[in-house]
Amino acid sequence: TPLASLVSSTTAIFTAVISGKDLNVARDTAHQYRKLGLGETQQNIINLAFIYAVVWGVGGNLTAASQELFDGHMKEDLQGVLVCNGCSLYDQYPDLTQLRMVKWEERVLNSYASIKKQVVPVMDTVKYSHLTKLLVMSARPVLVNGAVGVGKTTMVSSALEGTGLVLPVLITPSTSAHKVRDILESSLKAGPKHLMSRGDTAVVLLVDDVNMADPGATTPSHYELLRQLITYKGLHTKKKLEWKEVKHLIVAAVGCSQTSIDRVPQRAARLFTNITYVHPSEECMRGIVRMLLNKLFVERGFVKEVTDLTKPMAHGMVEVLIGMCDTFQKSFLKPYYAFSLHDLKAVVAGISQAVPRTCGSSRTATLLWIHEVTRCFCDKLSTPEDKESFTTVLMSALKRYFPHGSWKPDIFTSEWPLLFGDFLRPDAQKEDRVYEVIKEGWQLPVLFEYYTNELYDTSINVIFFKEAC
Repeated sequence: TPLASLVSSTTAIFTAVISGKDLNVARDTAHQYRKLGLGETQQNIINLAFIYAVVWGVGGNLTAASQELFDGHMKEDLQGVLVCNGCSLYDQYPDLTQLRMVKWEERVLNSYASIKKQVVPVMDTVKYSHLTKLLVMSARPVLVNGAVGVGKTTMVSSALEGTGLVLPVLITPSTSAHKVRDILESSLKAGPKHLMSRGDTAVVLLVDDVNMADPGATTPSHYELLRQLITYKGLHTKKKLEWKEVKHLIVAAVGCSQTSIDRVPQRAARLFTNITYVHPSEECMRGIVRMLLNKLFVERGFVKEVTDLTKPMAHGMVEVLIGMCDTFQKSFLKPYYAFSLHDLKAVVAGISQAVPRTCGSSRTATLLWIHEVTRCFCDKLSTPEDKESFTTVLMSALKRYFPHGSWKPDIFTSEWPLLFGDFLRPDAQKEDRVYEVIKEGWQLPVLFEYYTNELYDTSINVIFFKEAC
């Protein structure tokens, strides 16, 4: 990142904290401190804001390994002044009411009631959401980079709630600047010389997958449009090519930093505050899954025997994910061998189909967990050897976190493997169908033939073999 961009990012964060736009201090409190003059209190506020601004303005776009080195250098320079010892500076924020740096984990709400739109309030999501909202409220363009499947888009979308009119744009290899311009012109109210939201509120252009444009293009056109919007706060209309200012426009972008090819050109990146969304830690992922499962089981009234499995289920899912990432690597020939938080979300979604009356024991709940993990992870694998490797990973997690059950590998190698479904009762209404274990797999071909004759043209000759079922 160019030096000028680092300086401007640091200045924007520092100004936002000092001016009272930080969510941790009220505007009247910040105004009251400013009136006190450069006393000890005022100096502490400046020091706290400066520490936070340097950490994220200069070190916000570093990788996880580089962040550890940067954190060590910062602590060495600060010598423990105003910061929490034994904790990374990235995990602290300035509390201007207590005049000290506070750990983010103290602000994390451990109640499932705080879960909103699949955004679980763990330390990583809270601190990145806070920083993103702080920059957007300060009208500073922000670019969040990270690996695939770490939850960047969900986090940014959650952080932008309440900031104004959010206009989402998904960039694909076929996306051009004309599409982005059409979204802006169709969503905003046109005036003689400007475009604005109908309520005259802030307009936040959320650009997802900003660096997923046509790799053959030297400089994709949407980069030039974003540069024009950020630098000159306006655009030329599509029909008359008239220059119109876009009032209260803020650009927030999400990019994938998986490879060097995916990097945003410096011509565009220098205009943003760049933040690297570090892959969540194992503890963070366990916390996310555990809170989602706990919310599900408690709200639906599952018995305590099932609710007590939230911890082993969460720990087991994360161990399977890490084991799959370590065992299999995505390649050009197997691009679908990619495992991320999306797979954990899919497992939770599968478990959420269960109801208390068909999942009333710990063994049934464990079988459901095994089925959903198998469907989301093993079904991606294409060779028998890879599936055996998955079985090894899953059996290790079962023996470690579910030791009370007699689990054997033949549960995956029997003639009819473990299956769940909600289609066993053809005459049941949609709302009356239940997700339950399929005990007699040999009945599936007959059942599917019945569905085919009922729903489709009977002249279609469909043969249901084992793998199709």
